[in-house]
Order: sequence, then C-alpha cells, then structure tokens
Amino acid sequence: MPDVRGPDLGEVGSVVAALRTTSINTFHELGGSIGMAVVSTVAAASLAPGGTAGVGGFVSGLTLCAVAAGVAAVVSLGLVPPGRPAAAFVGHWHGH
Repeated sequence: MPDVRGPDLGEVGSVVAALRTTSINTFHELGGSIGMAVVSTVAAASLAPGGTAGVGGFVSGLTLCAVAAGVAAVVSLGLVPPGRPAAAFVGHWHGH
C-alpha cells in the first residue's frame, strides 16, 4: 500500500513534516489502543462470571468491528473530493 503522506510531507519544511508525522503516528496509535480496548471489553463480556457462555461476546466484538469498518467506509466517501487530483511531480529532484 503506498504511503499517502509522502507527497504532502515533501512540500513542507522539515520541522513541519516532523510535526505532521508525529501527529499522524500519535493518533494512529491512540485510535488503535482505544479500538482494541473497546472490542476487548465487548468480547470479554462472555468470559465474565454470569456472562453468556461460549463465543457470544467475541461474535459481538467482531460485529462491532464490522459495523465500525462500514461506518468508516461511508464517512470516507464523503471526505474524498470528487474528480482526479492535480498532476504532481513524481520522482527525485536534485536541483540540477
């Protein structure tokens, strides 16, 4: 999968690129941690005393993941602008 941050980070100075990269990585890790905590909590319901026996909690956890993926897909359709992006320089420039 290509890195979609590359062209954007190449157009700014190194300090701004470092801040953007740090922010992207931080929110990526934070989102993964929160998502894992929520899904684990839902799945663990079947393991708690008095909980439903079997894999019911795990099915609920995976169903939650599927619903979240569907919502994310629909939201992303609204965030992507229509049409093709403007042509961009691809390659290396050495200042010659």
